[in-house]
Amino acid sequence: MVLACAPPVTPTGNNGSGGPDAGSVDAGSGADAGSADAGSGADAGSCDGGRCTRACDLCQQDSDCQSGQTCGLVDGCRFCVRQESGGATCSMDGCIEGNECCSGMMCLQPGQQICGGPGPRQGCHSDADCAPDSYCQADHCGGHRCVGDCPGTACGDGESCANGRCVPTQCPQFACPAWEVCAGPTGDAHGCAPKSCATDGDCPDGFCASGTCHGKPGTCIIPPV
Repeated sequence: MVLACAPPVTPTGNNGSGGPDAGSVDAGSGADAGSADAGSGADAGSCDGGRCTRACDLCQQDSDCQSGQTCGLVDGCRFCVRQESGGATCSMDGCIEGNECCSGMMCLQPGQQICGGPGPRQGCHSDADCAPDSYCQADHCGGHRCVGDCPGTACGDGESCANGRCVPTQCPQFACPAWEVCAGPTGDAHGCAPKSCATDGDCPDGFCASGTCHGKPGTCIIPPV
């Protein structure tokens, strides 16, 4: 199934408010504009070659999905879905809130890191275990390793040197994505936080879901063991 949308319409008449809106779809035409329910705050999306699209769409038609899956609406976004034994529809690829994925899968949010496999490597337990001009750094999985002090050791992208250690650069020195604002201590590691929104138009380079801007949807994956 493909969601069709109308081509742009040229307004007519002299009344600036009386002509039809460009790119609008007649509510009586029966065409599905691809919008979510009224409570989602999602836009109907843009029209691209006769198809309604949103920044969160991962498919446009059933042929974009694997065998046994169809392209359907989940939280106002088009993901590849299938029906579970109870008849409920679940996502096989995209997710937003975290509960859209099929049984046995989890939602990996953009930028999220997960741990699996052997236990974390413990190369050190404190700075005293490391050579001079280095310190013991923890990773996101609970492991530790010795790394050189900066600026002698270059920091990575999005990091700055503070007291000999690489730390996340804070906004506004760090440029938050267009769909986020600089929120300081209440934000993420860089101080950035998603904007509040009512429609996709409130989220440059992103989309609106449940009143919050997102850059892109998460991914449904089988958790590592």
